[in-house]
Amino acid sequence: MGATRNTNVRYPGGRRAAWGALGFIISYVLCLPVAIIRGPQLFKNITVSVQDETFPLSDFVAPDQIAEWVIAGGLFFNAQLVPLSIPIEYNSRSVSVWVNLLIENGGIYLIVLLIPAIVYGITGALATRDEDTTNPIRRAKRAVLQFTGCLPLTVIALYLFSFPVSEMSGGPVLLWGLVIVGFLYPALFGAVGGYIAVKRGM
Repeated sequence: MGATRNTNVRYPGGRRAAWGALGFIISYVLCLPVAIIRGPQLFKNITVSVQDETFPLSDFVAPDQIAEWVIAGGLFFNAQLVPLSIPIEYNSRSVSVWVNLLIENGGIYLIVLLIPAIVYGITGALATRDEDTTNPIRRAKRAVLQFTGCLPLTVIALYLFSFPVSEMSGGPVLLWGLVIVGFLYPALFGAVGGYIAVKRGM
């Protein structure tokens, strides 16, 4: 009889990775209604400054030509404080401006910033609910591993959620996206969710 394989070696996050991936998908889906209802207008309300000159963002980006599911992806990254990088042709050279559609539009759109934090807190608690521990710090540390389900999805999303800008392309800032969306948000808020779950006897 062969030795039993230790699947924790191949899949370090285990079921926590699955919960993290689910949290990633749910957070994105919850951004879709905003993109469908107000997506293009979010771009049109923003101005950008280049060398002391101010221009409407819509002078460089045609939001009506960006698919709603792609705009939702941008909002998903913006909700985790990752800006969109928009390349702009200015004075015969290319410069890049960073924008956060949610923060720069403000108002009711700021509520969307809460979505990933709350969702990852819930999935962090659920991912560790059968852990045999009453120590909130230990459960929080275990919930951190839900990021292992988010990181590969982030790599794919950074590619999928790019959009055309003239003859170039814009999209979430690559390094920020990998670090914050792929690791920091699911790890941090997952830990918070696991910690609170113990404190509340869940």
